[in-house]
Amino acid sequence: LAGKLINPKLVNSPNSKKEIDHEIALMKEVESDYTIRYYGSVLFEGSMMILMEYCDCGSLRNILDVREQVLNEDQIAIVMRDLLLGLQIIHTRYRIVHRDIKPANILLTSSGRIRIADFGVSRRFEKTGTIHTMTIVGTPYWMAPEVINGTAYSFPADLWSVGITAVELAEGAPPYVELAPTKAMIEIFVKGFPGYRFTKMHSQEFMDFVSHCVQKKDSDRWDIPHLLEHPFIKRAENMSRVEVLNDLIKCGLRVTKSQASDNSKIFSS
Repeated sequence: LAGKLINPKLVNSPNSKKEIDHEIALMKEVESDYTIRYYGSVLFEGSMMILMEYCDCGSLRNILDVREQVLNEDQIAIVMRDLLLGLQIIHTRYRIVHRDIKPANILLTSSGRIRIADFGVSRRFEKTGTIHTMTIVGTPYWMAPEVINGTAYSFPADLWSVGITAVELAEGAPPYVELAPTKAMIEIFVKGFPGYRFTKMHSQEFMDFVSHCVQKKDSDRWDIPHLLEHPFIKRAENMSRVEVLNDLIKCGLRVTKSQASDNSKIFSS
């Protein structure tokens, strides 16, 4: 299992405790092949630890950093398909908008499976009533314009983040990352998606897929069923995922084994 250790100060703070309980409640409820499983909470060395499914290759952001190499388009297609299938379940079955989709929250297993993690800022809508919220939360570089603007938004906000995530996997960083977070938010709200740093690196098929995710007006974005039928995503259906993702899996396993070794040294000392 993987353990998420909570700072004791947060557990003892009423507001922070409420946020922790919220995340645990969502993790308990959501069960799918594309999301991290929750197994319980324990007391560990005086602190609360949330026990979750262990993804032995770590996050895609971690793999990007260690490899110092972007993903190829076949790899991105597999990741995007799994991500969309996971979000389809989260949105339709559980009425949850994730609100923090990014490579750091997408984990990989050695069997080539993708898991969506971190429901800390997610919002669950009741079965009856509104399916919109106005809370400005998330990570600035991946936030949709309507979230930044503070207007009512819903599930399409996650699809904007899907498009930005695809760009990050293809270019190594999201748009506007060279700007301070507040400045980046202003640019996203005013200009929307700025385009690519390296246009010639990308296929027309890839760029067309991204374009349907990053429409500035949320009603212009394709919904998940349409995105799953896009040729860029359809190509992933006939691929051998372990073969295509082999380089990422090897890198992830190497990193997590190294981290485990370092942690063992720390605990033993």
